[in-house]
Amino acid sequence: MSFINSLNLINAVGIVRETMTSDGMGGFTATTSTVTLGRAAIWSAGGSKSYLSDQLMAVSSHVLACLPSADVLYTDTVTYDGERYEITGHPDDILQKGSVKIVPLKKVN
Repeated sequence: MSFINSLNLINAVGIVRETMTSDGMGGFTATTSTVTLGRAAIWSAGGSKSYLSDQLMAVSSHVLACLPSADVLYTDTVTYDGERYEITGHPDDILQKGSVKIVPLKKVN
């Protein structure tokens, strides 16, 4: 069994991206698009917390694992199984170069 198959990346996860374009009159128009990643998984990160301005805040509650070719930006929102997650850090290919991209997430609903 290959390393990528052992990760069980079998879920369809939505990547929601907002794009701002000029309206030609000095303002901007926001457009939202959703792309589905066919091979991904969301795992619990164990609820790590950190202090920010003297308040205990959840830094990452989950992680997204996907193929390294997946187009995921730190400004995107992730949706899966009716839940919404914000990306809390820079997506990185850290487990095994060229096999999987790990993205830190925070559950927001």
